[in-house]
Amino acid sequence: MIAPRSVWIRDFVLFGGGIGLLAPLVMLLPMGFPALALIVSVGGSILGVPVGAALHGVTVAAGRHVRWLFPLGFPVGALAGATTGWVAGSIIDDGLKIPIALMGGITGGLVLGGVWLPYLALQLRGRSGLLVVVPGVLLSPVAGGIAMITMFQVL
Repeated sequence: MIAPRSVWIRDFVLFGGGIGLLAPLVMLLPMGFPALALIVSVGGSILGVPVGAALHGVTVAAGRHVRWLFPLGFPVGALAGATTGWVAGSIIDDGLKIPIALMGGITGGLVLGGVWLPYLALQLRGRSGLLVVVPGVLLSPVAGGIAMITMFQVL
């Protein structure tokens, strides 16, 4: 029994907002952009609504063919993180949108990619997805650090 759409939306609002707050603090606080963490957090929470609703809808539509959803974690997380980073970078300083979108994409992909399968398994069993959402959020600064190192290697 899959959890209702509202539960998925709640989880992804918390997921996006939490990652949006914690990961940028590690990446951007030393650079002097603490306000950006708040902007990314709000953006991640807002984007969590359509992401949670869409992933719920896709999971319901997949029915017995849920195995085809296994690879969705990284690309969905990367797209959501990059989108949030692009918008936040544009708000703070237009010159920051590409590096912040890159860091957001890597962070989102790593975190959602890492928790997607356990999250999906819990939701398909009707159990709380918060069991993996909270640890994912708490580990997001590590993914943010990896994203920052990667970004400096690429740019």
